[in-house]
Amino acid sequence: MFSKKASWVGLVLHPLFETAIALGIVLLYLLWFIHGIGETATYEKRFLSTDIPLLMDSILAMPQKGNLYALYNPQRSTDFSTNYSFSFLKNQVIIMAGPTDKKQVTGYYTSKPGIYVQEKQFIAKDAMIVPLFILQGNDLWIDNANKREFAYNRNIMPCSDLRFPGTLSIQGENAAAQLLLGQRWAVKSGGSGAFSMQIKPGQETVVKAYFNAEQPADQLAQSRRIACEVANAAVRGLDKIGIDVAGSAFIPINPKHTGSTDDDFLQGLGVLLEIYTPEKLDNVQTQVTPLALAVGEGVQNAKS
Repeated sequence: MFSKKASWVGLVLHPLFETAIALGIVLLYLLWFIHGIGETATYEKRFLSTDIPLLMDSILAMPQKGNLYALYNPQRSTDFSTNYSFSFLKNQVIIMAGPTDKKQVTGYYTSKPGIYVQEKQFIAKDAMIVPLFILQGNDLWIDNANKREFAYNRNIMPCSDLRFPGTLSIQGENAAAQLLLGQRWAVKSGGSGAFSMQIKPGQETVVKAYFNAEQPADQLAQSRRIACEVANAAVRGLDKIGIDVAGSAFIPINPKHTGSTDDDFLQGLGVLLEIYTPEKLDNVQTQVTPLALAVGEGVQNAKS
C-alpha cells in the first residue's frame, strides 16, 4: 500500500521584513515625487497654483462689500523668473508654461454667491504676466498689469443682491428720459415704480441717485438697489464718452422735506438720477444716447 505523503516548502516573511519593504516603496515614491517638485518649473507652477487661489479666496471672503485693487507680484529672483501663462476659470486657476504645456497645474478657489468672477486667459509671450485683481461693486475683474485692458474706477459702488422684478414708469420730457422708453423695463405709466433721469450743469461731474427713505422696507430695499446700479451705470457711461467723474452716490431722501419739485414723484418705489457736469452734453447721438443706454443696463442689472 502506497503512502500518500506530500511535502511543501514555503517562505514566511518576518513582519519587520514586510514593513521594511513597504517603507522602501514609500521612500522610492517620495524620492520620485520630490525629484518632480525639485524641477524649477514644476515647483513654481505648484507654488503659484496654491498661492493665487488663496489670494482670490481672501478677496472673496472680505466681510464687507467694497472696492479693491490687488497686484499679484511674488518675490522674484534669478531662480524664480519663468514667465507663465494663466487661465482663470470658474473655481479654478490653471498655471502653464504655454498653451501646449502637458504638465499644467490646477489650483482651486471658492466662489461667492452674488460676486461675478471674470474668466480670463493670459498667454505668456514677451513680457511677464503679472495678474491684477480688481474688485468693483459685485464684480471681480482679472487683468494683466503689464498689458492693461480694464480701467479701475474708484466711483463704482458695491450694491446689494436684492432683485427688482418689476417695471418703472419714466418721468420727465427731456431727451435723456425719453430715450429710456426704448428699454424693456421702462413704460410710460403704470409701472411698479417711477424713474427719472436728468442732466444738469455743475462745476464738476457728479452722479447722484435719490430714492425715498420713507417707504415700506421691501420697496426701500428695491429702490436702494436700483439707485446703486444706475449710479454705477452712469459713471461707466460717462467714462465711455470721455468724461471723468469726480464722485457718485445713492442718497435716501424725504421728498416732502426737500426744496426741489423734481423729486415729487418719489412717493414710493423709484429713483431720481441726476448728473451734474460742466460738459455740454448736447449731442444726442454720441453723448446722450450712449449715456441713456448705459443707465438702462444699470436698471437691468438690478433686475437680474
